[in-house]
Amino acid sequence: MMRRAIAAVLRARRYGARDPRLAAEALVCRVLLPVLKRSLPIRVLSRWMWVAPREESHPRQRERVEQLRDFAANAGRVFVSTNCLERSLFFYRQLSRAGAAPTLILGASAAKARVAGHAWVEVDGAPFADTESAAYVPVVAFAGRGTPAAAGASAPA
Repeated sequence: MMRRAIAAVLRARRYGARDPRLAAEALVCRVLLPVLKRSLPIRVLSRWMWVAPREESHPRQRERVEQLRDFAANAGRVFVSTNCLERSLFFYRQLSRAGAAPTLILGASAAKARVAGHAWVEVDGAPFADTESAAYVPVVAFAGRGTPAAAGASAPA
């Protein structure tokens, strides 16, 4: 237990030093999104989470997407929620800021005689840092500016 706590603190220091703005925003989202997702409709929340890309982000878009992929895989629970909706909303925000034209998707599965839901983000039609989306059928999607999009197809921002 103590080793895991120490490893989490070291990861937090490493990612906080590497990209302080990303780390700070991740921590704010980690605190606020559990409340906001229960207080606001998803259509409002998706509009709020989308950020217009910075002009300087386009030349470095692929680099930033890879940095975010690394953050998703390695930053740990201190920064990135294990809840799929919270995690997806956070990366939808970060990827839109990077100019990657993300699509936020909510899907459902009726496996084992019960309905289950899942949220994920797609970039260029492929899931971003998500291994579970293949088991779900897209039901609702939000593209650029949090606008509804055709479920099952990524749409440009």
